Amino acid sequence: MSIEKQRQQVIDGIAQGDLDGAGKNCRDGFEKTGDAEFLFLLAVVKTEQKLFDAAVSLFERAADALPDRADIAYGLGVALQAGGDTGAAVAAWQRAAALDPDHQDACFNMAKGLNELGRDEQARAVYATLLALNPGHLAGLYNLANLNFRGDDFAEAAMLFERLVGHAPKHLDGWINLGMTCKALGRLKDAEAAYQQALSLDPDCVEAHWNRSNLLLLQGRWDEGFADYEWRLRRAEAPKPDWPNPVLGASDFDGKRVLLWAEQGAGDALQFLRYAAAVAEPAQSVSVYCQPALKRLAETCAGVDAVFGVGDVPPVFDVHAPLCSLPHLLEQPEPSWPGPYLQAPETAFLEAPQGVRKIGLVWGGNPNFAVDHLRSYPAETYLPLLDVPETAFYSLQVGERSAADASPAFQDKVTDLGPRLTDFAETAAVLASLDLLITSDTAIAHLAGALGRPAWVLLHTIADWRWLLDRNDSPWYPSLRLFRQKTLGDWPAVVEVVRAALLSRP
Repeated sequence: MSIEKQRQQVIDGIAQGDLDGAGKNCRDGFEKTGDAEFLFLLAVVKTEQKLFDAAVSLFERAADALPDRADIAYGLGVALQAGGDTGAAVAAWQRAAALDPDHQDACFNMAKGLNELGRDEQARAVYATLLALNPGHLAGLYNLANLNFRGDDFAEAAMLFERLVGHAPKHLDGWINLGMTCKALGRLKDAEAAYQQALSLDPDCVEAHWNRSNLLLLQGRWDEGFADYEWRLRRAEAPKPDWPNPVLGASDFDGKRVLLWAEQGAGDALQFLRYAAAVAEPAQSVSVYCQPALKRLAETCAGVDAVFGVGDVPPVFDVHAPLCSLPHLLEQPEPSWPGPYLQAPETAFLEAPQGVRKIGLVWGGNPNFAVDHLRSYPAETYLPLLDVPETAFYSLQVGERSAADASPAFQDKVTDLGPRLTDFAETAAVLASLDLLITSDTAIAHLAGALGRPAWVLLHTIADWRWLLDRNDSPWYPSLRLFRQKTLGDWPAVVEVVRAALLSRP
């Protein structure tokens, strides 16, 4: 049998899934001929068999014998990546692309690998090279658009998503992500059109409904927004308690023992606890199941009979509902203010000279939140405030961004209360003693609002839907004042406006 027929026999075996036979033929061919092509083919077999260490060794031997072969360098990268060595895989794909500048798969995998390594600028450059080779490379367009979106380059991301759906009008995720990008740019009509296009492709697409709900709510379109908001419960990451008898409508509360449960963050629970009193009117009893840090505070909520924390034995109940579904279930989608619906269990004493304003500061939210980088900023951003006369400042920041990690210039002028804030009840006690809270868009803003305490909330350009658009007040919380970025990321400019407002107050 000629060497060409032996090679073809191996290739056919791989194509037909006969990996053991193909491997045997590779070994036989190499023993008889010494042809390094059989080493390469055996490396491909080992990769298919998920024997990546053996595959890497064989690819390297083949590359030593055939150093000008881009396909060998590419295969080596695949085996290295599959074996968990992304850095070495990227180097192999770089060599493959150098040997064959038109090797699109090498470019694509290299860009993905660079992105995984956190080398985003290099990844962008390689994706650009790939798209120069093939302007319609769908995965390249999609990945580069997402890379730009995550890097807050929304204009470039939108252009790429538009190119993507132009090449592939049925690309569902492309339409959804285009909608998200247009929303971030303030192109709200374009965003809604993109979501509508996604839903025309798949009327039951959970992510399209979920993202559209946030867009509708941002515009104050409460009825349709909260109806779409129910789709969040179908998302893969949504909690799915194994409890019977979910509430399907307002009449399900009548005379029943109701369990309301927190299924999102603490801020969401604080916002929607306002509806507990409305549930209590027709219900026999209302229990709340929430984060342990909220338990003591939730016990002060009007209409709530009992509170249980995550991990506690659930109470006896007849029906249950997520807190964030209450506007829809109660058919009360319009924001309303029932008056302060949470109470500080006590008031903390904060030492300060007579006549000095006491102002609390918070600058960071949960760092695990997907877009936390848009709403959080360093403590030092507040430095221009700290020379405002007749004012004492207190840090209410907890977690990873505590005042203890701030600069000495900040620490010297701010009293750190963070260590004493062990739950939201403790924080409420401090808020009851403050004249004002200044915070980013975090749970404590909702806490201050629910207590009816004054707070100024700093927001990025297109903030969370709760804060709506282009207004400095909130229909959810009359005691809050909103300060918005004009340019994404420009927190110093917002702080200057806050400073002027502080200086203008008597």
